[in-house]
Amino acid sequence: MFPKFDSLARNYTFHYDESNNHRSFRIKDDEDAYNIDSDPCRKSRAPTNFMLAGVACIGNTIDFDFGELMTKLRLSPNLSDLKFGALASGSFWDCLKSEKLRNFLNWLVETNLYIHTSHFNLEYWAFIDIVQDCIEHAHALRRITFIDDEQRHRLDAELKDALHHLVVNDKSRFLAVLKNHTYPNILGHEAALIRDLIVLTEECLAAEAFLDKEIHESLCKLRLLFGRCHDIVDMNFTLDSNSGSLIDDFSPFYINRLGSFPHSVHFFDNESKLQGAIDNFAKHYRPEVRAKFVNSKESTCTQLSDVVAGLFAKYFEMINLLSYQEIDAQLSGLNKFQHKCFELMRALVDRSDAECEHFIHYVLPRSEIKKHRKLMYNIEE
Repeated sequence: MFPKFDSLARNYTFHYDESNNHRSFRIKDDEDAYNIDSDPCRKSRAPTNFMLAGVACIGNTIDFDFGELMTKLRLSPNLSDLKFGALASGSFWDCLKSEKLRNFLNWLVETNLYIHTSHFNLEYWAFIDIVQDCIEHAHALRRITFIDDEQRHRLDAELKDALHHLVVNDKSRFLAVLKNHTYPNILGHEAALIRDLIVLTEECLAAEAFLDKEIHESLCKLRLLFGRCHDIVDMNFTLDSNSGSLIDDFSPFYINRLGSFPHSVHFFDNESKLQGAIDNFAKHYRPEVRAKFVNSKESTCTQLSDVVAGLFAKYFEMINLLSYQEIDAQLSGLNKFQHKCFELMRALVDRSDAECEHFIHYVLPRSEIKKHRKLMYNIEE
């Protein structure tokens, strides 16, 4: 079951596009790397985040002049398909220099449209079940106890963040350990996998004397949890029959939005590989969900959604790559045009949050959530 964030009395029309749709995410058979690491079409590191985003309105009332927008952007009104790349390029900080992007965001602020984003850190999402299974095992044997659900939730988030650090600290080494146990097809390998992860955690702690104190403490707790699971035999959250497959397809990310807003209407860009799964869910879910597919060249709202998805994919990629301190340094060096562009992003997020806090949705490690909350909301944690 999904938590529901709309109702018959208060529903929306959502338009979507996506960024970084790799369609699958897996460990390569012949290399300690992901399938997306060797995309010949890319000149740089493939982002390990997926963004499903766009524009939304209350009910079905959409009121804007697309021709006026094209004039403000100094683009030909005959342009058949507006894309993010027509407005900005480069890193997130480079994109903030774009006058076209600034004009787009300013125009969007003046419309009756909201933005919505659903972002998943794939590298975090793919492995967090390891921690989930270990907590379940240790708790069942009373090797770990909790005062209440809030304490359990905090520890869960902390340990999953620590595991994510273990992954990115030495990705090839981490993936080699998983491949050795045919992850996620780990039936019969559960205890051996955890014992190898204990070694990997200890190596990380020993090698990184310069570790941030908070990360160091979290890794120590992760090591302790793994130690209490050295004899684990059931890892049902983690187990999957397809060796090397981390995410078979991205349809669950789309279905999450449908189930969360079942009384609303959802317009997706044409994607034949997804349409079957989405149609099947929409028809069998109760109440029946209204999901439709459109050609972006014929849907101006889908084109607006492409820009929103592209921009926020850049934003969350930056959060993934840069440290808290590096982000602070970048912020202090922004010129007045970049500041204005970023403030318009914040204004859109604030307005959308005020309408429905679940318009802005993300699955991220705790350390990235802290960076996002500081950047977008100026909340220190």
